[in-house]
Amino acid sequence: MINIISQSYCRHAISGPKKVVGNLIKGLDLIGYPYVINRRLDACARLWIHDDTEALREVAKLPSEIKVIVGPNLYVAPRYVPADLNLSRVVYLHPSAWAADFWKTFGFKAAPLYPWPTGVDTYEFIPSNIQKEFILIYFKQRSESELEFVKQELQKRNLKYKIIVYPKYSENEYKELLKKTRYIVWLGRQESQGIALEEALSCNSPIVVCDVERMGHWTANKRET
Repeated sequence: MINIISQSYCRHAISGPKKVVGNLIKGLDLIGYPYVINRRLDACARLWIHDDTEALREVAKLPSEIKVIVGPNLYVAPRYVPADLNLSRVVYLHPSAWAADFWKTFGFKAAPLYPWPTGVDTYEFIPSNIQKEFILIYFKQRSESELEFVKQELQKRNLKYKIIVYPKYSENEYKELLKKTRYIVWLGRQESQGIALEEALSCNSPIVVCDVERMGHWTANKRET
């Protein structure tokens, strides 16, 4: 049995971190692996601290027989990890190899790093035979000028389009749009994994990705400023 410690699990808004924990739980249910959620840190012999930095500080005090994995939604970069935080007994997960390599490049040595991309729900995100009606612009934290450029290019070609803005949509809304989408123009930030993008691929939706030019090529939200 594994004890899952996750603040994102309790939130209603759609987000990458909520998908990470939600999709893992779906996978555990499929294989019949037992788990509990947000119990005492010593409730089980296996512990996963998904995104709770306060719980992470308590790991060093736990009995040595408890095995601990942490991440990936704890810290954005190594410089945010407190210098006094003892991570000697944990395995730190990252959602892709490039993200783990990024941390290694910038000198993180407090714990072993392993890539662990979360799964995508291929029972929910499936190809559709519904007639394709429009192009979907997925807009996530890029500049309004870039969005306007994409819109103008589609208008020049008389292509019908719809826009979905992260995080102001529901999962059901996204799935319904994917059913009728000819292809997607992805105007987003850099991603450590890109779960929503992978969900679109699971639906066999072709994607044109407007890549970022550098780290930080996005419009930061309030939490990131």
